[in-house]
Amino acid sequence: MRRLRILLLALPLALLAPELRAQDSDSTSISVSEEHYRLYGAGGVVLAWSDLRELIMEANVVLVGEQHNDPVAHHIELAVLREVLADSVRPGVLSLEMFSRDVQHVVDEYLKDLITERHFRSASRPWGNYESDYRPLVEAARLAGAPVLAANAPRRYVNLVNREGPEALDALSEAARAWLAPLPFAAASDAYKAEFDGLMGDMVSSDTTGSGHDALASMLSAQSLWDATMAFSIAEHLLQQPDARVVHAAGSFHVANGTGIAEHLTRYRPGVRILSIVVEPLLDVSLYDPDEHDGLADVVILADMTLPRTYTPSFE
Repeated sequence: MRRLRILLLALPLALLAPELRAQDSDSTSISVSEEHYRLYGAGGVVLAWSDLRELIMEANVVLVGEQHNDPVAHHIELAVLREVLADSVRPGVLSLEMFSRDVQHVVDEYLKDLITERHFRSASRPWGNYESDYRPLVEAARLAGAPVLAANAPRRYVNLVNREGPEALDALSEAARAWLAPLPFAAASDAYKAEFDGLMGDMVSSDTTGSGHDALASMLSAQSLWDATMAFSIAEHLLQQPDARVVHAAGSFHVANGTGIAEHLTRYRPGVRILSIVVEPLLDVSLYDPDEHDGLADVVILADMTLPRTYTPSFE
């Protein structure tokens, strides 16, 4: 609960700020080794990497939840992707929260060597920490000839929902709606809503006008649009390539507790086999806490939070 509170407190800023910029990024000098993390399965059972590999090979979709500036999470994502790309039986696919669906054609052009990396990066609106944290993933997929899904909803439409509610999306053109999950997208589940309301309750505890509750409802709808669109992007690709195995990287809140993306994905693709992984920074990676970590994901990876962060977030 403490972990999710920390994550969720950033949501109002993420939804309202025009851009999230990465400052002082220097993750190229951050060395991550096996001593910096520990893998746990159900009930806190310690797993070897070979155990994780077996779980990956049983899944259609691997959801990896990260804190965006955690070097261990990015190390794990690349290692998981390499496992998937190395499989000669099923084609691997990379899917990213960090690119929106309206730049999919730009991503495809880069993967096909039709445009330079400079033009790709200028046209695709990558996050400020792309060079250090996500470029290794994209390049690994490109060199393997694997697809990369620009999975997310464009920020401008997420912001629209945050300001005016999901009904505002009805005014969009047909072309604009193509960048989103089919409308109307499913509302947050009771479990997801309870989690969200409980964590954000302090925001409206002293509000007597009701405006705080309205703001939270719109914020939750915006969050659900993110989740639904990422899930739809994955499901859409699996419809075209049913034997594919998809690795999707996203913020932990989209993945944790089996809610968010997973709920929408099972709705769009019933029977899909999902493996959820959440990478959780902690001072001591040996301190698995059942109260904190049980049920967080199929695999919880405790990561050494004493390592430098890959960037310092700054909202401008």
